[in-house]
Amino acid sequence: MVPPLSSGQENGPLKELVLSMNNFAGEIPDGIFKHGNLTLLDLSLNQLTGSIPEEFNNLTKLEILLLNENNFSGSIPIGLTKYIKVLDLSYNNITGELHTDLLSAPSLESIDFTSNGLTGSIPVNLSRNLYRIRLGGNQLNGTLPASIGDLSRLFYLELDGNNLSGDIPKNLGRCKNLTLLNLASNNFENELPPELGNLSNLVVIELQMNKISGTIPNQISNLAKLSNLNLSHNSLSGEIPFQISVLQKLSNLNLQGNNLSGSIPTTISNMTNLIELQLGTNKLNGTIPEMPSSLTTALNLSHNCFSGSILSSSFSNLPDLEILDLSHNNFSGPVPDSLTTLQSLTLLDLSNNNLSGTLPTFHSWVNVIITGNALLSNSSQVQISNSDSKRKMLPSLGVIHFFVLGAFVGLFVGIFLGTYGFDKIQFDPYRYIIYRFII
Repeated sequence: MVPPLSSGQENGPLKELVLSMNNFAGEIPDGIFKHGNLTLLDLSLNQLTGSIPEEFNNLTKLEILLLNENNFSGSIPIGLTKYIKVLDLSYNNITGELHTDLLSAPSLESIDFTSNGLTGSIPVNLSRNLYRIRLGGNQLNGTLPASIGDLSRLFYLELDGNNLSGDIPKNLGRCKNLTLLNLASNNFENELPPELGNLSNLVVIELQMNKISGTIPNQISNLAKLSNLNLSHNSLSGEIPFQISVLQKLSNLNLQGNNLSGSIPTTISNMTNLIELQLGTNKLNGTIPEMPSSLTTALNLSHNCFSGSILSSSFSNLPDLEILDLSHNNFSGPVPDSLTTLQSLTLLDLSNNNLSGTLPTFHSWVNVIITGNALLSNSSQVQISNSDSKRKMLPSLGVIHFFVLGAFVGLFVGIFLGTYGFDKIQFDPYRYIIYRFII
């Protein structure tokens, strides 16, 4: 349980109380509410239970309340946000609806209710001072109100993993400070509003696993700061707009699981920061252009309509690529020897095509899948040499250094904690708060 607290008047009024990352259990003690001068209360990362007391409404100077990662249940008290600026109730068992008074309080600036059991719809009346909204992982339904466009300070909007539906409102394009937009795993439908192109500060767009249809708007080329774009598992159609190649800071592009057709823009080779490209499960065809050498994580072109020979020029400039998936297409002819020169490749999936001839010899650490190619022979594959066997069995020198360093660090930490104890470790609540709200 949380230890009893004195009035604190002996050394002046208590203004900040940080009791996070302990094993406190039970309910919040009444003694906390006697400290009327509290401006910050952090009880996060404990095992506290029960409902959130209505007595919080009496702490008229409280600005930051962090109760995340506990076991609180019940509904959120009406009036809780009357004075609070930053409220984090994430990762609890809180239920009930988001009543209008909760999100319309003028003082409210940041809310995080992620991973609870909240139901109902998002209120139309929202505090104009909100700059951060995290409501993902709940059971919210209804639409995203157009009033979201009135939040000129909003820079972080996360509503993923709910049951929201309807259109993505055009007014969202008025939130010019927005850097992250996450509406994934909902039931949003119809077309992407071109007004999203007005959000020139966007860095991350996560709209996967919805029912969005229509084409990818050309205005997406206005998002010069975009790093991650995920539109996968929707019902998008039409061609991949060549304007997408203008996004020079894009590192992850995921368009798989749609109905996209046509060919891949040849200008994709200009995307020099792209490290992962997911285009699987579409209706793409034509010649695969030269891919950017920056690709390292994965290139997925599976389950499309590509045919003809696998061109060496498409993949010869990928020295750091780890995964190449060309499965479930209509490729024919031999597998080019140039694929064996991809030094970082660990998985090559060529299954379910019409390839023929003899498979070239790949490095022993490459898992090559060729099932579903009746005319492709694997007879050229050789046994792993002794040197290759040692490479796969023995840990690298870097791994050995890592474990040795880890042992010394563990020994040092053990001696330090045994000498001083956890209670002597200094904690900076401001640094914690900044970390919590930046990520």
